[in-house]
Amino acid sequence: MVYRSWLLTWLLGIQHRLGRGWYQFWQWLRWLWFRPAAPPALGTSTPTTTSPPKPSWQQWLQKLWRKLRRFPLLGAAPKPESLPGASPSRPLPVVVPSPVLPEPTLEVPSVVESYEPHWLEQLLRWLDETLYFWECKLRDFWHWLRGFLFG
Repeated sequence: MVYRSWLLTWLLGIQHRLGRGWYQFWQWLRWLWFRPAAPPALGTSTPTTTSPPKPSWQQWLQKLWRKLRRFPLLGAAPKPESLPGASPSRPLPVVVPSPVLPEPTLEVPSVVESYEPHWLEQLLRWLDETLYFWECKLRDFWHWLRGFLFG
């Protein structure tokens, strides 16, 4: 039984009520982190050989890469022949595979007797039924109260 409770619907609706504010907040953060570089200064007509300045996130990435390259374990491992005291490598012997014979099998017809649900599945089903029961009781009480007060 798939059932969406009114509480879950209300909690999911918060996103729509706050959506506009969050959207403006994310726009501001995006502008702050990924704002475009300033345009080059006009007036100098001499060609420059330097590349334009990189965005701050690329500079940060280059610095991080330079720091990580200092650690030798992150680089490629040396070949075993270059290690001191290594014996000369010999090619591995070629082993011809033997033909695979099918193993004798026994075929038996099988029938599923019953399905035993997992304990977590039972717990979730019980929780779903309990929430549905109390939501129905709360709904009935609310309708009764509205009829009693505003009847």
